[in-house]
Amino acid sequence: MKKGMSINSLMKHMRTNHGMEDLRGSDRKILLRNMGYFHGYKGFRFVRKPKNALPLPLFDALMDIYGFDSAIKAAIYPEIMFIETAVKNIVLARILENIEDPGLATFLKRGLRTCRDVNGRVVNGQMGEKLKLKSQLQNIVRRSYKNDLVKHYVDRDDDAPVWSIFEVMTLGDLTSVCRSLPDEILADIASDLGLLHANPGIVINIVETIRPLRNAVAHNGAVFDSRFSQSVKYPKTDRNLAAVGELLDEDLSIGYRLNFNSIIDYIVLLAYLLTLLTHQKKRSRDFLRKCLRELEKLESAVGVDTYMMIVGSGDRQKYGFIEGFIDGYGRKR
Repeated sequence: MKKGMSINSLMKHMRTNHGMEDLRGSDRKILLRNMGYFHGYKGFRFVRKPKNALPLPLFDALMDIYGFDSAIKAAIYPEIMFIETAVKNIVLARILENIEDPGLATFLKRGLRTCRDVNGRVVNGQMGEKLKLKSQLQNIVRRSYKNDLVKHYVDRDDDAPVWSIFEVMTLGDLTSVCRSLPDEILADIASDLGLLHANPGIVINIVETIRPLRNAVAHNGAVFDSRFSQSVKYPKTDRNLAAVGELLDEDLSIGYRLNFNSIIDYIVLLAYLLTLLTHQKKRSRDFLRKCLRELEKLESAVGVDTYMMIVGSGDRQKYGFIEGFIDGYGRKR
């Protein structure tokens, strides 16, 4: 195996082979070390896929993109965590009001769909999801045993309450729960989220749409070019993204379906959800302003052509649609 290179050697390599003549001196050495050659340079020199190389004539240009990615994650993080917590609690509240006690065993027995058709026959696909969910939730209890919320009940040989499991479950776990809930409960959850006229399955579509962004932000993955999105990873249209795109088209009167291959589309979705969940306009507006400020700084730093490679077209138009929705929120509903 080839020997690894020192920071000084990497700097020389980037000057010699990649034209970054400004990559000199101790200050930039510290920047490269902290950013990381592989996480930073290797990860930020292309848009979405390695074949789409960005024109980076100088190290400063790379730092502009890296800085934008960090700033946009900082703007998104508190809002997507708030949304995750709110959605979990809305789902949990509807579950608990429909079962006689909050224990996991009761929920698994009484709180899930029956998985039978009108003639009483088992629907194999639904039953398979139900069995998978049972195993999944029991595994959450096992892996979270050291968490005080779970340990307190397990140590007493009591059934872990559903709310304690919700405290430690992931958005992926939440999707599995929602897929096995009765349709009428999903409809109530959609209504609680402010999705008054949508198909109840939109709850699952929204969770699955924001989940990759949430994970990328939480684990410091690159988000500036939406490479985490299913629309970027796979050529086939993702049904969750399609459903959420159609929802935004209808509620924001966009005239077309957002495809979520741009970070702008996710910013629009988060602002939309913030408005529905808080019933207030200020938080959504403040969030939009933060993101727009960072987008404007990026365009000024890298130029229109590179900006368009990263963000795509229609960014101001999309901002106009979500701002119009926020301004009119409450009057139409």
